[in-house]
Amino acid sequence: MRRRFDVKGASPAAGCLTYLVFSISIIGFSVAATNITFRLTERAVLKKLYGVDAYDHGLRVLRKGPGLSDGRVLPREWMWAINGSVIMVFFATTIVYVLAFHSLTGFPPGEMGQDRKN
Repeated sequence: MRRRFDVKGASPAAGCLTYLVFSISIIGFSVAATNITFRLTERAVLKKLYGVDAYDHGLRVLRKGPGLSDGRVLPREWMWAINGSVIMVFFATTIVYVLAFHSLTGFPPGEMGQDRKN
């Protein structure tokens, strides 16, 4: 049986604090995941296209456009592959993070936003 934290008796301030921490941490987590993914796919693509030593000698993909650090242009389909992998990892990590947050805390509660009859 999964254990959830009891949020029904929690104060509104605790709920706001939980959402604030969640919002800040998901931004940091998503940025870290996309940076790692960009670097890993960049390394794989550059080693495939320009040889094993190209990345080790400082060849990098520029963040703006399909340019490379030595002035050459990366083919568009490979730039799409790099950016597509970053986007997929961003959405996957965001979905997993939100689902984990919901399963651990039970937020938002089921009766949130509904009129309650006393």
